[in-house]
Amino acid sequence: MRSLRSRIETLLLERVLRRPFVYEDSRGLRYVLYPGENAAAYLDNRGNYEIAETRLCERLLQPGDAAVDVGANIGLYTLLFSSLVGVEGRVHSFEPAPENLRRLRVNLLLNGAENVEAHQAALFSRPGVLTLNLFDSRLGAWHSLGRPELPNPFTPGEMIAPTGTVEVEAITLDDYAASAGLERIALLKIDVEGAEPDVLAGATGLLERKAVGAILFEVSLPQAESLGHDPSEPFAQLTQLGYESRTIEPDGRPGRRAERAEARYANYVAVPADA
Repeated sequence: MRSLRSRIETLLLERVLRRPFVYEDSRGLRYVLYPGENAAAYLDNRGNYEIAETRLCERLLQPGDAAVDVGANIGLYTLLFSSLVGVEGRVHSFEPAPENLRRLRVNLLLNGAENVEAHQAALFSRPGVLTLNLFDSRLGAWHSLGRPELPNPFTPGEMIAPTGTVEVEAITLDDYAASAGLERIALLKIDVEGAEPDVLAGATGLLERKAVGAILFEVSLPQAESLGHDPSEPFAQLTQLGYESRTIEPDGRPGRRAERAEARYANYVAVPADA
């Protein structure tokens, strides 16, 4: 249960403050937040609201590693990766939505994260131009290549859909890795609101060579369904490529095997089957 202090802070940030502010989480990472942006998601656990996933990243990434953040939003995982791989490492971050990318770059400057390359692009199964569907600006993490209708977190009982669109460049991870000279990825994180199978399809070369040490991926059932993807699709893809998908234990260790989504929203980790 959230602490009384956390609830009070959330109330202040969501109901009282009217300007953006800089928030510092428990790791000392700083990022700009806006009032009315579901501040509770950031304040819970001192900013590390995906505790198990954060601990998983801490287990998997070492100084000098290369990490890739697909669907970076405002950069919470990008900043975490940057701190873990250190000055000798490199983070390759991808965010197609213009406003999210602007905020990501501001947060990189706030943290002096000079080991990050931030790209405005969607990773997909093929290069080209795609239409990104945009939700309310307070829900920038929900922007999707599909058009899901989702419960409004600000108005209980109401469903909301995207309110706008923007054309975005799409590239494949295989093509990017070849052009960037990226031979090995220690950790690939994918959170793209239902298009995870499309990202994996564009990375089959890397995955077949086991050039990716681990994949942290989200399955969001409404978003996946809006794109015509079966919830078991990314698990089947990874199995075919020689990876085992697993749940994530509270301490960050890979847990039992998973072959399909076990919740409406959940993160999983995939590692080479012979590891």
